[in-house]
Amino acid sequence: MVNFKILPCVLLILCGGQQQQGDAVSVQDSYVLGRVYTQLAGYNPGLKKSTPLERLAQRHSCVKHHSDHRSTDQAALQLYNNYQANIACIGGCDEGSSNWSRNNPAGIWKEFQGRTNHYNNIISADVYGCSAAKRGNTICVFCYFANTN
Repeated sequence: MVNFKILPCVLLILCGGQQQQGDAVSVQDSYVLGRVYTQLAGYNPGLKKSTPLERLAQRHSCVKHHSDHRSTDQAALQLYNNYQANIACIGGCDEGSSNWSRNNPAGIWKEFQGRTNHYNNIISADVYGCSAAKRGNTICVFCYFANTN
């Protein structure tokens, strides 16, 4: 007899967490995701989590390059008529990186504030939604940012 309550979980594992249809989500590292949200709120206390942006960000299995989130960019744009997207590490993050850690997953955006627009995306937005998708030992930190006004 098939237990239909666990079947979606089995299917998600068999598919490698790569579903991108409907409201399917990737496998998240909840600790890293919590740290991302905490750090971003510290950088910009006016930021509020947008559940729709978070759902869009988490539809992807592992955003390693900006081209990896193109399938949800139009939906992000339709929510607030604007959006920005940040990726913490091109190719994914791991503890072996010299400027990334599970405890400081969004710090790389502040560290490079003079070289990229990522930190500006954080401080100029008022809503955001993020993903910390796991793929093996790699964690892909990706966030959408937008302004509601």
